[in-house]
Amino acid sequence: MTGQALLLRLIKWPFPSNPRGEKMGESFEYYERRAREENALAESANSKEAASAHHLLAIEYDAQASELRENAARSLAREGTGAI
Repeated sequence: MTGQALLLRLIKWPFPSNPRGEKMGESFEYYERRAREENALAESANSKEAASAHHLLAIEYDAQASELRENAARSLAREGTGAI
C-alpha cells in the first residue's frame, strides 16, 4: 500500500469504525483514549506518511473530546442557572 493510500484509509471521516462497541457520541473519554492510542501509533509508525496520518487522527480525536467537554460544561452551567 502506498503512503498516500494509507493516509486516505486512515483519515476517513467521521472516524474509523468502533470495533469495541463503545459509546462514541457522548463520551469524551473514548475520544481522549483514541487520541492517546493514535499518538502512540504515530510514534511507532514505520513511515513518515503513517506517522502523519496517525498524528492527524490524534488531533481530530482530541478536538472532538475538547468539544464534548465544553458542551458538557455548558450544559452543567445552564442546569445550575436554570437557563435554557
